[in-house]
Amino acid sequence: MNSLLLPLTVLDAYENTGEKLVGITPFLKSVFLLQDELNDVDSYTFRPGDYGPYCHNLYTDITRLSDRDFIKTTDVTKIGPFNVSHTVTQYELTDKGRRALDTARDEEMLPYALSDTRDIICDADTTTPYSFLKEISQRAPNMFTGTTLPFAHQ
Repeated sequence: MNSLLLPLTVLDAYENTGEKLVGITPFLKSVFLLQDELNDVDSYTFRPGDYGPYCHNLYTDITRLSDRDFIKTTDVTKIGPFNVSHTVTQYELTDKGRRALDTARDEEMLPYALSDTRDIICDADTTTPYSFLKEISQRAPNMFTGTTLPFAHQ
């Protein structure tokens, strides 16, 4: 399978939950979760990081997909603790990305059903980045190194 389809699949899953995927960290973790749950999909090699699984090639692929208009990126301002604002990137599937995913499905290039991937993302606790990282740490505690997150080494 073309590894570039996995990030598009994640965006399709978020789109179908009615939520927006905001931030590169949740994007990377969503791809990790999806790849882990699908077992037979081994598109990316993740390494342990301070905030859990990280893959430089995936980060590069997300940028490439955005540059080629498969993914739309929008900078949004979020208000964090103590009313401190910061800018994060929101990711969405473009029409071109949707067509690529539909073509891959129609030509049976996806080794999974899109409905299965939607269920995996819906079942994950993505309500906050913290809760999502906590869930990832419970599934893959060996993927957190040098972190000060309290749940990562339990």
